[in-house]
Amino acid sequence: MGVWLPLQLVWNAILGWGDDQLAVLLGMKNPSVSQVYEALIELGPSLALAAMVFYAYHRTMQRWDARQLAGFGNSNDKRQTLEKEDSNATSKETLVSMKEAATKVYSVARPIRHFWAVVAEDNAKKPSFMGMPSRDDKILGTISNLIAGKIPIYGEASPSRERELIENVDKQHSEFFDGGNTLRFLLFDKTEYRNVCVRTLDLEAVIQYVKRGLTENTPI
Repeated sequence: MGVWLPLQLVWNAILGWGDDQLAVLLGMKNPSVSQVYEALIELGPSLALAAMVFYAYHRTMQRWDARQLAGFGNSNDKRQTLEKEDSNATSKETLVSMKEAATKVYSVARPIRHFWAVVAEDNAKKPSFMGMPSRDDKILGTISNLIAGKIPIYGEASPSRERELIENVDKQHSEFFDGGNTLRFLLFDKTEYRNVCVRTLDLEAVIQYVKRGLTENTPI
């Protein structure tokens, strides 16, 4: 009771101050009951419209939040499913290093003079600084770039040792080193991926693509 009375007095004072400010705003001093009634009639539609707009906005935001939460949950579930599938699909038994993959692809492409081999050998003719990288590394690096444009590739983002899918390889300026075992993004994202590898099934698909692809003798 001792606390309630002071609070009630403060509340009444606030209401009184608010009435005074409203009266000044409306150009009325000591408004009568009829003036207050007329003001309510004039302002009623505007106040009602404002209340409806606010309520509609509130309900819209509630529905949007609910959809966002639902979508977030679904995306998490999908991501976990994809990660699980990817983990199963990229076990050590189903992977081959990019260097080995590039070597196999080049070994198929060179005898039939597939254009991949022609491009790789042309790039290898460019001068190197102090002999680095070597001709072999240049050839395998070019083949690795071509492979990365066809199939998913995986690697460990240094200094991490967890294998992950390397995304957006075709959208960034990147270069393979060490015969394809290392990939570096060279512009804004300068991530370095080590132990780059591909799935065996994907590699077989690339090899089949090379076998039936364009050669330097293919008429155009």
